[in-house]
Amino acid sequence: MSSYAKNLQKLQQANRMIALYASFIPRSRDKYESAYFYRLRCKWLRKADALTARLNAMKRKRHGRRGA
Repeated sequence: MSSYAKNLQKLQQANRMIALYASFIPRSRDKYESAYFYRLRCKWLRKADALTARLNAMKRKRHGRRGA
């Protein structure tokens, strides 16, 4: 499996985790549990942003900058 495919798979996993933790926030018992799930969701959002940037860089490297 190529590194691009591995990063794409990680991004899909991150998106699943974001959706999972987002669904837990409204059902949490108190503000501390809600804050805990919010922090976990934020962690996965940052990870997804980093993976997206990495995938975009890999695309640019593979296809060239096209006029840049």
